[in-house]
Amino acid sequence: QIAGIPVEFPFEPYACQRNYMESVIKALQEGRNALLESPTGTGKTLCLLCSTLAWRESLKVGRTSWMSGGAGKPELPIIIYSSRTHSQLAQVMKELRNSSYKDRVRSTVLSSRQQTCLHPTANKLSGGAANQACKALTSARKCSWHNQLKFGKYRNAAASLVSSVPDIEELVTVGKTHGVCPFFLGRDAGKEADIVFLPYNYLLDPATRRTMADSINWNNAVVIFDEAHNVESVSSDACSFDITAKQLTDAMLEAKRWAGGETAGRRQEGREGTELNPPMYDGFMHSFTVAAWCPFLVCIGGLTRPGSFLFEFLGQLGITAHSLSALNGAIDAAADTLAAADSCLNLAFSTLEPLTDRPGAPPAHKGFRVHVHMQKSWGADKLPAPTLSYWCFIPGMAFRRLAALRLRSFLLTSGTLSPMDSFAGELQIPFQVRLENPHVIEPSQVWVGVLPTGPSGAPLNSTYASRDSATYKDELGNALVNVARLVPDGLLVFFASYAAMDSAINHWKQNGGAGGVGSTWERIVRHKAPVVEPRESSAFGAAIEEFRSKLDDPATQGAVFFAVCRGKVSEGLDFSDRAGRAVVITGIPYAVKNDPKVRLKRDVLDEEARALSSGSSALAGEGVEPLTGEAWYTNTAMRAVNQAMGRVIRHRYDYGAILLADDRFRNPNTQRNMSRWVREHVVVYDRFGTASASLTKFFK
Repeated sequence: QIAGIPVEFPFEPYACQRNYMESVIKALQEGRNALLESPTGTGKTLCLLCSTLAWRESLKVGRTSWMSGGAGKPELPIIIYSSRTHSQLAQVMKELRNSSYKDRVRSTVLSSRQQTCLHPTANKLSGGAANQACKALTSARKCSWHNQLKFGKYRNAAASLVSSVPDIEELVTVGKTHGVCPFFLGRDAGKEADIVFLPYNYLLDPATRRTMADSINWNNAVVIFDEAHNVESVSSDACSFDITAKQLTDAMLEAKRWAGGETAGRRQEGREGTELNPPMYDGFMHSFTVAAWCPFLVCIGGLTRPGSFLFEFLGQLGITAHSLSALNGAIDAAADTLAAADSCLNLAFSTLEPLTDRPGAPPAHKGFRVHVHMQKSWGADKLPAPTLSYWCFIPGMAFRRLAALRLRSFLLTSGTLSPMDSFAGELQIPFQVRLENPHVIEPSQVWVGVLPTGPSGAPLNSTYASRDSATYKDELGNALVNVARLVPDGLLVFFASYAAMDSAINHWKQNGGAGGVGSTWERIVRHKAPVVEPRESSAFGAAIEEFRSKLDDPATQGAVFFAVCRGKVSEGLDFSDRAGRAVVITGIPYAVKNDPKVRLKRDVLDEEARALSSGSSALAGEGVEPLTGEAWYTNTAMRAVNQAMGRVIRHRYDYGAILLADDRFRNPNTQRNMSRWVREHVVVYDRFGTASASLTKFFK
């Protein structure tokens, strides 16, 4: 019994697991939103599934009036379980299959056409082109897989599918076996399911969310964001766009080709829509292209305007929300280049609506900025390209749009949500239930030390002013030589940026060889075989394999992975047991202050914080906490540190060390922004030798 509800858990829960499930059930019972931080290895996914499903089952006993919504059979709330990637969702579904709830819950997974389309022509396309091809084929009944599902003997296949907890691979297998469309099968199953799995960008992207309107009953639904530490950036990205002059030019050419050659074909197929004659559409795109760029080509440093500027500019061209909606039907049949430009405009006009129903509330675009600039590189010739960016700096916009669907609760969980106040402030909805869980491990299994100085007593400080000095790089290098010698097996070393990492490694390779002992790099390599995180995503898989291979090589004493905060190594990879016996954080990864996005983000947050504090904001009195630009700047850097520290100690019996090699980690305010499970073990070592002795004792 947890919070008065019987929860079927596979074993006696630890105290932190019981606390987690109590927080989940409390939020669901009261219809509240929750932020739930629990370290990797504490079983949060299983706790989340079991407690949520147990709460839902408890409603079957006495269905209360708030569920019925009027006449007819009362409906139980649907659970929408989202995570960052399909691979993470596959792990969650595996946990569900291993639980006692698997035979009593109906589920499905939603995916993209790129992952599930079986049509030999459409599945070779990507993005909007694939979507447009699918629409054309299905509306003309020229897709046999869709026809078999909608009109054939397998039209009721969704009802039987949901009982098997199918993942994407199983959807595709069912589709190939029975000749039905896996994409639409998953969508149809959403109408029958108790729990729907999907990537969380499907929820946050307004266009994608609209496509799910017929697959999900949003009313009173419970929405879960697992691995939610990235949800702010995904929310902002989902409401932003960048469009170049080339994209507009391509769209103009495509519009001319389409309007001149495809209109007749559409009429022959009986698909008349809102037609545009070639001069009208060509003239519109030409005016848009010329008017957008000519005034700004001299502004190499970029030009920034409020979000309203975009609509003033479009209004001068005669483009309004009403006229754009008239174009949508015509653009449905156009190619990907034209559809991309159209989607940008539709996204922009969606922000004309207020974020709240309060009378007099400002439009959502108040949290946006228009930035016109020369993109650094474009195309094969790498020439600068004029780019119009419409950037969202209030990620809470996406959440407030979701909340408007009359959801019951948001549950956001991750191993890294701290600092929570800034996280809640960014999303602009109240989170009444909050949990910072400790780890399931014993204190003897973790060592956390702040190293303000290196072996010679020189300060370790990677601020912008000092990180390029030879003295700092020498001291950090000598510290890592000692750490590589003391730590067994796998060692992870995180830098604030690729530039800082490359600069340090290049310095170590060329210096530190006095007395014939070899360069600093050579001395590190004597203790650990090195691997460096590549900038290119395509090379990352090979780097991971190289690290595993060197770690298992009996000729080495282990391996060291040099990586960056916010890079792929720091994001969700499992370095359990021998792979990650220690992690070194060499600095605090503050964003570049003069980056346009960073500067504008701080300005927008300061403006909103002043409005909230004075009571003049449309969100005043709704439980939204003010967040200043400076607080965001600091907290987002510390969240990246927390994420990197979470690479070690991945399960109940694991152990490892965290070395904070920067004197700024001595600051109590900095430590308060660390995750609880790390914060409560921090020790500041005034002398490097004392830290080395303590670390040696820990590993013995």
